[in-house]
Amino acid sequence: MKDMRIRFKKSGRAKYISHLDLTRTMTRALRRAGVPVWYTEGFNKHPYLTFASPLSLGFEGDCESMDIRLVGDMPENELVERLNGALPEGLEVVSAAPPVMKPGEIAFARYRLTFTGSIDSMSDYISQPSITAEKRTKSGVTKSIELKPYLEGVNIE
Repeated sequence: MKDMRIRFKKSGRAKYISHLDLTRTMTRALRRAGVPVWYTEGFNKHPYLTFASPLSLGFEGDCESMDIRLVGDMPENELVERLNGALPEGLEVVSAAPPVMKPGEIAFARYRLTFTGSIDSMSDYISQPSITAEKRTKSGVTKSIELKPYLEGVNIE
């Protein structure tokens, strides 16, 4: 068995595919492409797929990752070609390679956000001592989260 990390893009109309539907889409694409994927050993067997960090509905991603486990051997370039031939418009496999680390060990993500307004107003906002966001928990409680500790760097253009 061989683990592979697949890097892919999710853009255009595909940004409206939910994470659950993305999992189904990737499962179907692997089957259509004839990729020898390892199946779990439970009552309801399914292909082994692991996504590093689910992308929220409506967001595009340039560097999403999914890990799969292969039963046989398949060259990386062939895996990329086969999957791209089986994926719908808006999903594109960029690369496939053995993973360097586990999906849960991925330490950071880079986001590009577009805001309207002047550069000065954004600079003033970022330079505040505290930046908070409201988050609603599963139980429905609204929680305030401090974002500054999570900002590694900010580029304003």
